Amino acid sequence: MHPSYTYGVAALAIGILLAACGGSAGDDPAPSATGDWAQSPTVVGSSLVLHLASADPALSGSGTYTMEAGPSGTLSVRGSYFAPQVHLVLNFDRGGEEDFTGTLSADGRMTGTLTTAGGLSFNISFIRR
Repeated sequence: MHPSYTYGVAALAIGILLAACGGSAGDDPAPSATGDWAQSPTVVGSSLVLHLASADPALSGSGTYTMEAGPSGTLSVRGSYFAPQVHLVLNFDRGGEEDFTGTLSADGRMTGTLTTAGGLSFNISFIRR
């Protein structure tokens, strides 16, 4: 067998194997950020629920919050979604603003960091409702 022919056959075989392994996993569309999201887990007596709408890449919406032994009320949401990255700004009716930066996974979970106007940060997760 001629050496260049052998290399050509090997290259063809590798190409076929790579094409066969090419997958739908990378081709799956990004999950939508549109919908209702609830903080999970929560402390008893507390909740944070977001209702998001998307006009790619912009996000907007509203929500409600309840704090254990504290205030409850409404909030507005604005932000962006560049899959899988999510950035939200929450404007509370009591005057505060908080930033969420995280990721949206295919299993219907937004996970990231919520930072208060005072600079306090904590990890937070939301699940699709």
